This record gives sequence, C-alpha cells and structure tokens, in this order.
Amino acid sequence: MEEGWFSLTHKRGLFFKLGRQKFNYDDQRIIGSDDWVMFPSKHDALKMGFEGGKHKIHLIAAYNQNDENTEGGTYYIDGSQPYKMMQTAWYHFDPWPQLGISALIINTGMQDLALQDEDVTRFQQLFGGFVDWHPGRFDFEASYYRQTGFSEHNLPIHAWMTSAEAYWRCHPAWRLNAGYFHMSGDRLFYVPPEGGIGMARKTEIRGFNPIFGSHHKFYGAMDFFYVTTYYGGNTPGLQDVHASMKWTPVSKFELNAAYHFLATSIEIEIPGYKKALGHELEFSLSWELVKDVSLQAGYSFMKGTKTMELLKRSTDLNKNRLHWAWIMLVVTPEFFKVKF
Repeated sequence: MEEGWFSLTHKRGLFFKLGRQKFNYDDQRIIGSDDWVMFPSKHDALKMGFEGGKHKIHLIAAYNQNDENTEGGTYYIDGSQPYKMMQTAWYHFDPWPQLGISALIINTGMQDLALQDEDVTRFQQLFGGFVDWHPGRFDFEASYYRQTGFSEHNLPIHAWMTSAEAYWRCHPAWRLNAGYFHMSGDRLFYVPPEGGIGMARKTEIRGFNPIFGSHHKFYGAMDFFYVTTYYGGNTPGLQDVHASMKWTPVSKFELNAAYHFLATSIEIEIPGYKKALGHELEFSLSWELVKDVSLQAGYSFMKGTKTMELLKRSTDLNKNRLHWAWIMLVVTPEFFKVKF
C-alpha cells in the first residue's frame, strides 16, 4: 500500500495523523518521499504537532516489528523502512515572510546485526538545521547536519554534511541555480582492484548517510551515489559543485538542464588517483498535455574518472562513457475525495 492514514485537525492549529504516510521536510535532503524510485519512502508512523502563525512543530514516532518474531525484537526487514524505531522532532520558524529557519532531530533505532541471538538495539542520532531566504528575485538555502551514535554493527558514528544553494529568477521564464555540498567520508576507504584482496579494520563510521532523503533529487539523475553503494559498503563521501537552469516559456511546459562536477571528500591514498569522480550532464522536460496527464522525458551523460572506475569497479564509467535516456507518461487522476 502506498499510503493509508487518517488525520484530525483543530482550528487552533493542532493536528494528529496516524498510518502509512510520506514525509517531506525542508529541501527533502534528509527526509523526503523520493517518488522517482519504484518504492517511494514511506513510514508507518504517528505524526502530531502544531501549525500556527510563524511557528510549526512536528513530532513523529514509528515502531516496526517483524510478525514472525513475536517475542524478541528485530528490524522490520520487509516493511516500509529498515529500522526498528524512529523518533523525529522538526521545528520551523518564519521570523519574516522572506526568511525561514528549521531545526531537525532524528533518533533511529536499528537491530544489532552482529548479535544474532540477542535483542539489542543500536541508536543513531542526526541533528542540524536548514535556512531559506528569499530576497526579491533571489533564493538562498543552506544546511548543516551531524550524525552521532552507533551503527547496527555497533560502530561509533562521527559524520557531517553541509550545503549551500543560490537561485536567481532573472526573467519570468528563466531560473538559474548554482550550489555546492560536502558529505563526509570514511577515512580508511579502499577498494582493491578486481581479483585482489584488501583488508582494513573499520573502527568507526565517518561517511554521512542522508537516511530518509530524496537521493535522486540531489546526487545526479543517474543515481550513482547513495541509491547504489560502493564496493564493501563504505563511502568516501561526496562533493558536488553544480549549476542548472529552468526554462518555462509557457505555463504547461518546462525544460531543465544541469551540470555536476563530482569528487570524493577524502583523499584517495593510491598513487595516480585523485578525488575527482567525473562530470554529469542532465536534460529533462515536462509537458502537461491535459489535466492530470503529463509527458516527461530526459537524457543524462556521465564521464567518469579512473577513480570512479576503481570505487565502482566498473570500466564503463571512464572508457565508454555512459548515456541514459527515459520517457514516461504520468497520469494522476483523483478517483475519490471526501471532506467532513
């Protein structure tokens, strides 16, 4: 089931929502629905809070239990999210119409995968903030988050990320964007050449994990990062310098183009290998044919480096260069709606 929930609201701003639901907060980097994938992110959770005036407060609680294990706890491997429990608090404040400030705290409990016969939950925390400012034709966004606690393998977590975005509506039909983000990586990251053996004892996790975020939105349309993993499960982190444009000549037609320069956040301690991972170009369009029906299409090109080849264990990324094109018809009819 995609979504199924019920909600209650009060005229003074209080609300209560229970069931399977999607969450979208701030720019969706940390919590988003990620509708591009076949199974979008959704949560069986209770959400309640207050929205009124310049303030919004949301509190979320979720608990997942495998129905084949009625006595001991286990992470919900077949459920909507692979966690045992999650608590989230989000606060948003609009001191002025052009300025918004958000604070986010997430506590996630995961079943310890190393202890097969014991019911032990490891907790990890993510906390940070997001700011968006809209003076005139410009939009600015910035964020910073940290991760602490312990992983499901009982390793301490020390990770962080930061981002900055700038948008300019230079014309009613044009919007330009430039931005940068940096996500920390594991220090002892190494991928041996295919056929080789490499061993390193991992004592901590420094690779940032945007746990419930809309990954497809941020890290390139070809989904090389955070949707797919690196060999061995570690991450060298990621830096992304990007620019994009959006052209809307008419209200029902939109054309987008974007460029990404991608690099690791840690040094690759192998002679001849640098941080640079490659370049990605993306083009997409959306055209609303009639009400509730739209046509969407896109094309992406990736030119990787030999560092990208090594980390992904793929020779196609550098020598052959990768191309990907897609087209889809989107139909979103509303079959039933009731309000009382």
